[in-house]
Order: sequence, then structure tokens, then C-alpha cells
Amino acid sequence: MFENWTLKKPTSEFLEQRNCLDIGARRNMSDEISKKLNAKYNFDFNENVEELKSTGIMIYDSILSKEEAKVMYDYFVATKCYDFYGTHESFYVNDVPSHIKLGRHTIKDNLLCPKMVDLITNEDIIKKASSFLGAPATLSLVLPMWSFPDKEKNPINMQLFHRDADDYKFVKFFILLNDVELGEGEQVYLKGSNTANHLPPELYKIERYSDQVIDNQASEFEKANVIGKAGMNWFADTYGIHRGTVPSTKPRLLLQLQFSYTPVPIFNYRSHRYSKWSELSNLVKYSTRMYLRG
Repeated sequence: MFENWTLKKPTSEFLEQRNCLDIGARRNMSDEISKKLNAKYNFDFNENVEELKSTGIMIYDSILSKEEAKVMYDYFVATKCYDFYGTHESFYVNDVPSHIKLGRHTIKDNLLCPKMVDLITNEDIIKKASSFLGAPATLSLVLPMWSFPDKEKNPINMQLFHRDADDYKFVKFFILLNDVELGEGEQVYLKGSNTANHLPPELYKIERYSDQVIDNQASEFEKANVIGKAGMNWFADTYGIHRGTVPSTKPRLLLQLQFSYTPVPIFNYRSHRYSKWSELSNLVKYSTRMYLRG
């Protein structure tokens, strides 16, 4: 099965969460959920993530070396991916059909990538995600995403400004797996839009926003253009307004690990046996349970 193919209808709770347009109500619900989780689990995490909470984005010391990032990049180049947003056809990155702009890989292929399990079981990443959530974090998405060059520069889907809403509160850890310069698929993030409560109602809907709407109604926010060398990484609260951009000349490969309170009910998870499961801390076992097992 491909990751994130919808296998069932979304739950009423998930729909209610996505349709909640009031930041105060979302905050109250996340506080309630975190209290319940902390009452049930007694995990140790207390990391400084104040910059992430206030601005929505926090550059983090690189977890991967440039050489390790290249190994991961080369692995995915040699592994078939598929067109998630169109026909779902499979192809190799060196022979991308002209109509395809974004590509993904399967859960199994993602986990077989060198260094991937080391990344998703990295306790420091999980502790920072948990500290942001105020509760033990569930790894709810492992997604290497390809963006392919388009001469016409016509954005689709996540290349348009939007908010994510996979839980009442969640955070993503991003890693560049190849070098990204301006115009080559950088992420653009509106700093502070994750907590702003004064915007027009349409800018809280979980939909795509045009550049014109952003320029007219959200021009107060500083736009952070995230670029860097392979191996660069950062945390982002992607409830804040953001987008990817269309590369000009070369494919961009961005890895994202999403952490939320609970698994996303419309996602298709499949856990795989991990030989070092018994060596993991209880927090890491809890966080990675949708992808790994003993």
C-alpha cells in the first residue's frame, strides 16, 4: 500500500478538528489533549522550543552530514516513486513523466533508506517535538517528497500557500536531502502566522490561498525563505501559513517527519519489525509505534 492513500472515511473528530477555524478553540483542545496524554504516560522531555512556539519555525543543528544526506538522496533516486496527486503511476526520478510535478515513495521503501530509522528514532528530535506539543509526540508521517522542475512554474497543491491541520497541534521536522537555492524548491513560511488570531476568516480555512490573497491580507508577516545545503534541517509548525515552491532546473527532495498527538485517522500506516526495538527508550517506542515494532 502507498502511504497516505485514504482507506476509510475521515472520523467525525478529525473533520471537526479540520473545520475548527478559531485559534483559541484549537489551543484549548490541544491543552485538553496534552493533559490527558501526560496523565496516562510519564515520559521525560523538557527542551527549549520557545522560538518555534513564537515564530512557528526553528532552524536546528544538522542531524545529517552532507555525505549522509547524499546517500539518502541517491537511494531515493534509485528507488521507484509514484505520482500521489495524479494518476498514482510509478516511475524513476531520472525518467519523470512530463505531467508529474510531485513524487512520493512507499512506507517500506522509506524505512529501508539508509539512516532513516536512525532519524525517526532520534530521541532528541522526539523530545523537542514532544516539548512543543506539551505531551508525548506520535510520529504520524514519514514523507520524502520530490518536487520536479516546471518551466511554466505553475504551482500545485502544497506549492500554494496553505495551513496543514492533521491534529489540533502538530509539528514537522524537515531535512533537505539535496542543496536548495532560491528558485529551486525552497519552503516559504510566514513567521508568526501560526498563532495570529486577527486574520480574515478565509485565512484559517484548510484550503489553498492565492499569492494575491496573501499579499493583500497577510503582508505583515515576514516571509522566511528556507534554503541551504543538503543535510540542513528545521522544525516548523505548519499550521502556520507556508508553501513549497516550484524548482526551476533540478528536482528537490525534502524529507519531513510529522509529530502529532495521535495518528492521523485517514493515513494508511504499516509498522515493520525493528531488530533494535528493545534498545529504544519508552518515549521513542511510543513515538514510532505506527512505523516500527518489536
